[in-house]
Amino acid sequence: MHYYNSKVMYERPLHVLLIHGNEKRFWLETANFYAFLSQEVGIPKDLITNVPFVSNQHQTIDTIESFFLKLPKFRTVDIAVVYSGHGLSGEFLPNEIPFTYEAFAVYFDVKGDFIFINSCCYSGSCIDTFLNEGLLPDKGLLIASSRHNQKSYDNKFLEALKRAYRNGREYKPKQLGRRYVIEERKSKTKSSIDQQKLDYYNNLWVEIIRDERQNPVRCGKSLDHLLFTNQ
Repeated sequence: MHYYNSKVMYERPLHVLLIHGNEKRFWLETANFYAFLSQEVGIPKDLITNVPFVSNQHQTIDTIESFFLKLPKFRTVDIAVVYSGHGLSGEFLPNEIPFTYEAFAVYFDVKGDFIFINSCCYSGSCIDTFLNEGLLPDKGLLIASSRHNQKSYDNKFLEALKRAYRNGREYKPKQLGRRYVIEERKSKTKSSIDQQKLDYYNNLWVEIIRDERQNPVRCGKSLDHLLFTNQ
């Protein structure tokens, strides 16, 4: 099976697995990415598998395992796995289920190339695991939303990816988010302090520093073209 877009011809089918965390916002992010893949990239819907939005651990794991088991055994196919959800150092949490990158990496030893797009906190920690398993840098591409010691925020990362692919460009990681200061009035309740001191404290302002910077990272082959759009 071959399918085409205006920028690149796929020499073989691309099978996609979309995985999300246990919150509606993560489900919405993967739903939007599904629309991007099917409507703009032109990947047939029957080649895209969505992990259901459930809290059932067995159903979640079964869907992930089933995707890999159903890949053609005697043909070379490429795969793309996209995750949006919570993560910790060394593991991610599909539907709030702890899944170590070491255990997950086993599935990627496929006939063909792979892309793993990992959007979660500390997502860069999966790169060393994939290197140790011999999957990187020669067998695929891994793009993580943040370094191994950083959190990830909102959906800035996936949106930046889509912008690059809509323009037919390889995704070049650059810092997302910013560090900013919020001023907040300090206050105390009347019952805990006399009126004079209460007036003094209620006129004080404190600065709260929020650092939402994240630095996406990538490692592996140049395979971005598999996700370029038709436009």
